[in-house]
Amino acid sequence: LSRNPLFSRRSVKSDRLLEAAIRNGMTNRFNEEREKYVRRVLVVYKHYAPDTGGIESSLVQQVKWYQEAGYEVSVLCCRKRGIRTLRETRGGASILRCGSLGVFKSMPLSPSFFWHFWRMVVNSEIVHVHLQFPFASFAYCLFGDKLKKRWLVTYHMDVYRQKWLKKLTYPFDRFLLKNAESVMTSSPPLRKNSEILSTMQRDVEIVPFAINDFHKECGAVEEALCKKNPLGFLFLYMEAIGGLLISRAGHIYR
Repeated sequence: LSRNPLFSRRSVKSDRLLEAAIRNGMTNRFNEEREKYVRRVLVVYKHYAPDTGGIESSLVQQVKWYQEAGYEVSVLCCRKRGIRTLRETRGGASILRCGSLGVFKSMPLSPSFFWHFWRMVVNSEIVHVHLQFPFASFAYCLFGDKLKKRWLVTYHMDVYRQKWLKKLTYPFDRFLLKNAESVMTSSPPLRKNSEILSTMQRDVEIVPFAINDFHKECGAVEEALCKKNPLGFLFLYMEAIGGLLISRAGHIYR
């Protein structure tokens, strides 16, 4: 540009600034075009890894599957303690942990959850909610139904201990389940015997939970130990009992 007679009075510095502005403008335009085609999915549950639990473990798997399918994944969850909202990246997914005042009856008390729920749903194409999480069902009843998104629900369990609380939360769960595009659960017995699912006249897909390939590798190692060590059967028995307890508690054996 500095050699062009039309720009002979410009300094080299101004030329560089002009060129940088052009590049930035092209980059911004490219990003705007990209935003139109990026498929975004929002996964919603009360907790997420590194918080431990069976549902939390299945969420990690689900996030990975969405990523392998080409989606940009965000996770909305709550902190167990701490009023500050935290943002982080874990496994390539954007995690937002809403601040909470604590946990009451296994449910985080997070007033800020509703604001972040609305904001993140607006920017997503698919919203995948995991129940039980009363705040998510209530937020859907408030304004989620008005946002024309693809709503998916995975129903993990009924409420057992908080018998008086479920009388307040079940109507919101039923409303979400009734209007969701797709409802999934892990087994036919849960579909048949659930207090909510058994009363719903709609299709419910059965999607069993999966385990990582790591368990197969462990099985091969243990079989080799049995052949080399006479006490290998004792090792397998102890691990079988430990694995049963771990799976019962909902944790992944690593």
